[in-house]
Amino acid sequence: MIGIDLVSSERIASLWKRHGDRFTRRILSNQEQTDFEDAVDSVVFLTRAWGVKEAVYKAISQPGIGFYPAKITAQCRQGRWRIFLDSPYCPLTKDIYIQIEDNGEMYCVLVSMAGPVTAKTFRQRYPAAG
Repeated sequence: MIGIDLVSSERIASLWKRHGDRFTRRILSNQEQTDFEDAVDSVVFLTRAWGVKEAVYKAISQPGIGFYPAKITAQCRQGRWRIFLDSPYCPLTKDIYIQIEDNGEMYCVLVSMAGPVTAKTFRQRYPAAG
């Protein structure tokens, strides 16, 4: 399964400026909120987190599998991405590949997951998330 998202850092900056903490609380998990507070560049952090979450959502969005992107937690530690769904956290890192390319304003995120993923196989692989 593949998910792709193209996001503008200017759009994310505008949303953050307009809605402030309400925006970040809506799209970021508690762990991401902590990472966001420690981020060197807040707009880049928000843009990447949004793009990764949307691309993961698009990759797993199949009939019978419903997720709200705010329930997807994206963490980047030492250049390696980890994805968690809901609580208790369910890691998806065993069969997921994430690539992010940007030109400073536009960010393209590609997520590739081992598949195919159907509602039944998803629940079998990730019972804590379903």
